[in-house]
Amino acid sequence: MKDSTVVSTGNIKIGKCPNVSMLPVVTCAKGVPCAKACYCCKAQRSYPSAQKKWNENTILWRTNPMEFERQVMVYLEKKHATHFRWAVAGDIPDVNYLRMMFRVARRFPDTKFLAFTKQYELAIDHAEDVPTNLALIVSGWAGWKAPLFLLCSALFPVASVHLKGQPTYRITGVPVLECPGKCEPCGRKCWDMKKGNMVEFKEH
Repeated sequence: MKDSTVVSTGNIKIGKCPNVSMLPVVTCAKGVPCAKACYCCKAQRSYPSAQKKWNENTILWRTNPMEFERQVMVYLEKKHATHFRWAVAGDIPDVNYLRMMFRVARRFPDTKFLAFTKQYELAIDHAEDVPTNLALIVSGWAGWKAPLFLLCSALFPVASVHLKGQPTYRITGVPVLECPGKCEPCGRKCWDMKKGNMVEFKEH
């Protein structure tokens, strides 16, 4: 069995950054408003190899989570990555996955980890447990669970999408970093974001 089958090595947007992704929508919070316009769903149709990988990862997590975690650990032990990204596609599927992310981060304190999530309730319930080297960024969508998102903005760094033809979705008093569209030119600033900060993406 290969030791790093769940780990991908990067893409055009995030650059050469190891990452793990799951199937979009099926691992996301129920009723996410971005599902209809999800760029990862588009990628599934355009890149069958990505679809295959995300499907295999999702199945492995559901059937053998210990093996899933082992493969991530083995990769990081061998590669000594400075940065690692969770959920380029998909989201945190359940509380056990989140706890696994925490264990991995604590095992590799010299690696900076990053994850975006719309699992608001899950994030809030574990806000005090997030390791210092994991930037857990809560993503907002205008009008969707606004009270919970506002609560998250006091506990985590947050993100929003500037939808085409619509006003920006921002929180008064929260500093905003505008994403340039690719991680490497910006120096991966998201990995260092702290609570009380926001990153804004353009719809893509």
